[in-house]
Amino acid sequence: MTVNMPCRTVDIPLRYLVGPLLLVEIKRADQSCQFFDFTEVFEQTTQQARHAFASFPKVNIIGVITALGDCWTYREYDRRNLSPSPTRSEYSDPSFVDSSPNVPIWPNNPGIDFGNSGFVRLQEPSSNRALHAVQERMKGLSASL
Repeated sequence: MTVNMPCRTVDIPLRYLVGPLLLVEIKRADQSCQFFDFTEVFEQTTQQARHAFASFPKVNIIGVITALGDCWTYREYDRRNLSPSPTRSEYSDPSFVDSSPNVPIWPNNPGIDFGNSGFVRLQEPSSNRALHAVQERMKGLSASL
């Protein structure tokens, strides 16, 4: 017996009407996960946030989950605190140093607790609590759009 279900498509998925709220950057695990290892990835996530803001002008805050193997943390970028991306000529100039304060910020949500280390491991109970807090934050951000 074959059941024919009507095929329904969405011309413009809702997630693309406004833009992304969450980016995820996953890197290979390091032998000993330290918070300093995350800071090296923040330069890349800063660039990704800049591109997302340039592509989606209605989005003001973008969350970023950064994972190094089973260790992960969450940060947010706020359009109002992020300088424009350096130009190609600035990047090709060997004397250029991007000195803008583009460090991602902790969210204004006290429910996201990464403890003293600044990150959690997937197999720990604190990871589930942090992931739930990020999920609630995403709901809050999407409701404000």
